[in-house]
Amino acid sequence: MSFQSVWYETKMPEEIIDIFEKELEYVPTEDGQVGQVDNFRISYKTRKSKIGWIGANCWFSGLLHSYILKANNENFFYDIEGFEGDTIQYSIYNKDSHYTWHTDMSLPNFYHPTKNKEEDFIKLKSERIRKLSVSLQLSGEDEYEGGEMQFLDDNNQLYTAPKSRGTIIIFDSRAKHRVRKVKSGCRKSIVGWVVGPRWK
Repeated sequence: MSFQSVWYETKMPEEIIDIFEKELEYVPTEDGQVGQVDNFRISYKTRKSKIGWIGANCWFSGLLHSYILKANNENFFYDIEGFEGDTIQYSIYNKDSHYTWHTDMSLPNFYHPTKNKEEDFIKLKSERIRKLSVSLQLSGEDEYEGGEMQFLDDNNQLYTAPKSRGTIIIFDSRAKHRVRKVKSGCRKSIVGWVVGPRWK
């Protein structure tokens, strides 16, 4: 049986995560935009966080990718390629930051065919959709209060991912999830989306 999410409490040395964070200090961050849900406008009711973008050729994306391949080979068995847009996201949740229930991919996000057969053929053949989402916890559970990453399974049952520093969470991009409001401290993570051909 497969699961909609898996996680690995990597127990990687604190020094490695410290190096991640030191490098990320130089990544410019801005208010997180919600995307198509809100027509690319910032909506603090939906999401309040800071985000920055990093090229997926950075050295630590290889670590993420190795865990993604492990999870895919053991649990998901999806046809996947690389990170969406060859980028990964650096997310910062300060006090009162949150992200309400959402999915990273759903049918309305897919390309909608038009009456132009030639254009439809090209776009449908080249379309890549989010299949797996990944989140690396940079902050430990003692560094912030609240900010839990939670999921709803197919039976609408709520469950919470671990908050330990270095945990890598990989999940189906169609899974409903949220980040609860941070009550105090700061939650930092690296987030990415792995794409592949449209479902058939």
